[in-house]
Amino acid sequence: YNPETNVAEILSSKTQYGHTFDTYGNYFLVTNWQHIYQEIIPERYRNRNQWKTETNPVAYISDHGDAADVYPITENAEHQLLTDVGVFTSACGITFYDGGLFGSEWENVSFVAEPVHNLVHADKLRSNGATQKASRIFSNKEFLASKDPWFRPVSFFVGPDGALYVIDYYRKIIEHPEWMSDEVNRSGQLYTGSNQGRIYRITPKETANPEFAGKKLLDVDDAQMLIKNLSSTNGWYRKNARRILSHQKDSKNTIALRNLIQDSDSIGAVQALYVLNSTDELSDDDILKALKIRNEFVRLHALRLAETHVANPIVAKAILDLANLYGSRQLRFQAILSTGEVLSDEAARIIAEAAVSEDAWIRAAAMTAKTFDPVKAWKTGLIFSDSSDKYSSLLERLAYSLTASDTEKYGTLVMTECLKSSGEPWVANALAGIISAIQPLSIKQKQKFFEISDEIFIAFINAPDETTAAWGTLWKMLATNGQRLSGQAQLKKLIQSQQTTDVKKSVAISLFLISDSAGDRNEIADFLKPSTPTTVQQAALNWLGEINQPATWFGDLIINKWPSFTPERKNQAINLMISNNNPARIAQLLAAMEAKKIDPNVIGWRRSVRLMTQSDENLRLRARKLLDQFRQDESEALKPFGDVDHLKGDAQHGKLIFQQYCSSCHQIGEKNGVAFGPDLSTVKNQQKKAILSHIILPEKSIA
Repeated sequence: YNPETNVAEILSSKTQYGHTFDTYGNYFLVTNWQHIYQEIIPERYRNRNQWKTETNPVAYISDHGDAADVYPITENAEHQLLTDVGVFTSACGITFYDGGLFGSEWENVSFVAEPVHNLVHADKLRSNGATQKASRIFSNKEFLASKDPWFRPVSFFVGPDGALYVIDYYRKIIEHPEWMSDEVNRSGQLYTGSNQGRIYRITPKETANPEFAGKKLLDVDDAQMLIKNLSSTNGWYRKNARRILSHQKDSKNTIALRNLIQDSDSIGAVQALYVLNSTDELSDDDILKALKIRNEFVRLHALRLAETHVANPIVAKAILDLANLYGSRQLRFQAILSTGEVLSDEAARIIAEAAVSEDAWIRAAAMTAKTFDPVKAWKTGLIFSDSSDKYSSLLERLAYSLTASDTEKYGTLVMTECLKSSGEPWVANALAGIISAIQPLSIKQKQKFFEISDEIFIAFINAPDETTAAWGTLWKMLATNGQRLSGQAQLKKLIQSQQTTDVKKSVAISLFLISDSAGDRNEIADFLKPSTPTTVQQAALNWLGEINQPATWFGDLIINKWPSFTPERKNQAINLMISNNNPARIAQLLAAMEAKKIDPNVIGWRRSVRLMTQSDENLRLRARKLLDQFRQDESEALKPFGDVDHLKGDAQHGKLIFQQYCSSCHQIGEKNGVAFGPDLSTVKNQQKKAILSHIILPEKSIA
């Protein structure tokens, strides 16, 4: 929202709680389990040409993954019924540190809070092409962690003294009530601590107390001082000086701001450019000079500002010159985005070349350009001549763009080429784009595709394994009931034939009409044998899972075949039992667990959450009683083992026990064993008493 113009701007990304910019304007966001990601392509670029593109505008930049491991030191931690443990589950308040007080090694660092685990995590940000890469600063520990289970950091501020201020919400319980046990909800403790809270000031050792309280830190009447602070190493002064100067719109500052652009090759020049722009004093000459400054971040921002000055052919040429330079990947990425504003033959040539770049972000940038022509790119034939994966994503996006933009005119152009080359490997990528484009369309908009669904079915029958699934998916989406019925005989022949490959047989099963015939059901169910190839078993189980009548038939089948299922099939079967919130199937599943025919431990974390938070109250309470059976006094259960926290471990003996009892279902750090149950490395940060509690009372915590 721009308070000066009263205009609301739609962003291409979204966040949960917290967002931040680094010194040079890179934009970072957060979700509960993704502690950092980055917006790469702003919305103004994504919607500037007539073609619809399907480009993910964000990059997930953590090199230690989503739901990354965290390393708490909490004593007597209290995790609720459905709380994930040992990984990010409440990441929030992401903040880039630009205070300048911590020293050079703390430049380009982001902080994020994780209140469930009572800690603050820090990442170092480094350039990685068009994106940044976030890496842990500390291995196996955190920037800040507390033994106090009520310590709940949620947000940060970088102060004018350069200190990092940590906002501690300080509460006993911070989970949502629907994610907790009914006992906790009734305990009266949900608001315990609501009258408390702290602010921590973090500084290097020996830092003096701040002296800014009650003082005027920036004099709004001292323009010289404000302009000087545009180059401050402390972001508080830099941002506030820019804000004040932008609001004042005083043309008397123009010369000094232009001098700053010339005299600085770093952040001061960037700030001066934006102040001039906000006061309508930014000239073509200012931009041209900034585009020649050595510092690439100054040039990068000058490129962004130059986009509204492309009517001047000299400015337009300067943008194209930078796009041709092949400098750093980040600068080239911005140059391609900015070139997308230029309407000229040379700009079109640069964009066409960038569209087939091996850099996926450069390709994505090119496809947003005003001069980008997907029809021309499709007709060049270049994208079909390379059998490698180099053009696979480009093919998919071109097919999507053409089909979504004008289904009748351009979608049929793409479809004709696919049918003509139905067995070529590249067709699978093109069909994926077509499928994404036509999925949301109305029946009328799909009419041209309905007319060729018979040809699509023939392509499926004759297709090699590489394109079988794509042709089958497209036909299932477009075929009328009559066409589906007429294809049944051929599908059944494929399913029954021993000559049919496993891939084609699997797809044929998925296309076979759901039948009320007991014979058809039993024939497909016969594939659920250990000797049947995995892909065929999977397709058969999915097909059977779509059957709604008779109501209990599928559930009975699963329970009867359960002992013969592999862990993979058990996992799939549970998903099908609880999908679509079918009350009859969920009741059957709960009954099977109550009768000990199915072990509740196979339900797993996410599905337990789903069962225990469903809308049907009777089933929800029944699931909670079954999956949260911890009712006995923990201290009584653990008393025979004494004080285990001070015991010394025996790693060699432990390794033998792991191999004998645990490795059939678990790994440690993705090594040694079978990845069926949770990876046991997730308990490495828990106290010994807590680990013992999970061994003796495995049903205590879902996580």
